[in-house]
Amino acid sequence: MLSQAAKWRKIELAMSADLRIQPRQAAEYAAELIWKTVDGERRFENCRAVDFSDGGVAVECPAQVPVCSDITLRAEAANPAALSQVRHCTWRRSSYLPGLQFPAKTTTADNDPSAPDH
Repeated sequence: MLSQAAKWRKIELAMSADLRIQPRQAAEYAAELIWKTVDGERRFENCRAVDFSDGGVAVECPAQVPVCSDITLRAEAANPAALSQVRHCTWRRSSYLPGLQFPAKTTTADNDPSAPDH
């Protein structure tokens, strides 16, 4: 039979598992987040991307961004202007780290054959 400490360690390991659908790659570029508050006020924050994948991006941000908020992400270094949704927002040392998920593939690249034609 497992001790109480061993049970908690097993739970901690399961909770720390990486549940991402796609692997993330390290990043270091400026990003701007735009969203509306519950009061309808438009918010802008200059942030820094720390990792990304085709399915999402994590950014360091000075402001807490509410979970489930719809976000417009602009980042010239990576060339996307993407709609995203906040999946989590965690305080890390001196800033927040919101994890953003892209609901669909988006791009602003002129030569992307999968980009919408409108």
